[in-house]
Amino acid sequence: QHEPPEDTPPRARRELITELFRTLDMEERGILGPNEIRVFAALCGFGADDDVWVDEYLELCAQSDWIPEEGVALHQFDAWISNVNGPCYCSTEELERMLRELQVQEQLWQQQQQQQQQQQVQ
Repeated sequence: QHEPPEDTPPRARRELITELFRTLDMEERGILGPNEIRVFAALCGFGADDDVWVDEYLELCAQSDWIPEEGVALHQFDAWISNVNGPCYCSTEELERMLRELQVQEQLWQQQQQQQQQQQVQ
């Protein structure tokens, strides 16, 4: 059972959650689909293969009252990771770590894209 840190202003946490959601929302639809939730799951330590992930995603949807085909909206994501009694609660420190990891991954991806473009020009 997690206890939310008392010294973290709620607004700062909400901003972190919103930034994490927007960073995960690769298609900029305002919804996280199964692939985007899987990125989040990987940040939480989930490392199973595609077949296991499909089952896990459907189970998450059933437990959280999400419609699998519709994906997860910001308010649903916020409720999911802010439920201190739930299995996916994330502390403010965990949210900050996840954002840093995603930013590093984004920078690496951009560098790879630039290198590929430079190689195509040569």
